This record gives sequence, structure tokens and C-alpha cells, in this order.
Amino acid sequence: MKKAFTLLELVFVIAILGVIASMVTPRFVTDKNEAYAQVVKNQIAQARAGLMAYANKQILAGKSDIYPESLEKNGDKNGKNRSILFNEILSNSTLKSNGQGWSGGKNGWSTNTKFKTRYLIFIGGNIISMDYCSSKPEEAKCKSYQGQLICTSDENKCKIIGEKSY
Repeated sequence: MKKAFTLLELVFVIAILGVIASMVTPRFVTDKNEAYAQVVKNQIAQARAGLMAYANKQILAGKSDIYPESLEKNGDKNGKNRSILFNEILSNSTLKSNGQGWSGGKNGWSTNTKFKTRYLIFIGGNIISMDYCSSKPEEAKCKSYQGQLICTSDENKCKIIGEKSY
């Protein structure tokens, strides 16, 4: 006579595996979003360092307008010509924008806004808005933060990427 598992034992094991999977899956998704938030923090730090280097270069060249109008070369409003982000201040930038829209709930950056110096960051279903305050600010809140990349979403969303809200 062969020894085998009964149907009841198999169903019980499958149920236990299902419970374990249901507990592990949300944690995996949360960890993935937290990891992407760390990536975004590094990307923002790189952009800020590039902006500082750009300003220093302009000062050394004796120019009075030390901050670029846009962080992308040939960038215009509504996300057009802004597929590679920060290429005005980072010579080897490979950070890509989703450009014209967003779908599928994927994490990433988008430039589909009415301001050419606004960036949208998508992390785990949250949309976080970052503004670059150029030397010619388009919004009143940027007048005090010229040459800075600031988070303009609410406090809770800005905390996701370790920023404070302006």
C-alpha cells in the first residue's frame, strides 16, 4: 500500500501557503515603493548638486544671471522636449520623463504640467509635485526660493521623499 497525502492535508497546506502569501505580498510592495523613494531622494540630491555646480560655473564666468531658466535643454511647457530630465545642469543625465501622461500606476517622473519647471513624481499611487524656482519664477511662492528645487505637495507626500513642503 502506497503512502500519500489525503485531500484534506493538501487543502490545509495550500490554505496556509495562501495566508503566508497574503501577508508577504503587501510588505513586498511597500518595500518596493520605499526603495524607489530612496532612488528619488538620490536623484533630487544629484539635481541639486548639478544646480549648485552650474551656479558656481556662472559666477566664475562673471555672469549675473547664475541660475538656468529651465533644468532641461530646449525644454518647453507641457512636457515637450523634456524627455531627459536635468540635462541642462547634469551633463550625463539619463533620468527619463514619462512625458505626456501617466498610466498603469508605475513609479517614475513626469513633466506633463502647465509649468515648464514643475515635475511630478509617482510613488506607490502618490503624486508628489516638485518645482524648480528659476531666476524668472512663474509662481509667487518661488520668489523666495530662486535657484532651488522644492517640494510643493502637502506635508505627508513630501515626507515620502524626505522633503518638507513649501
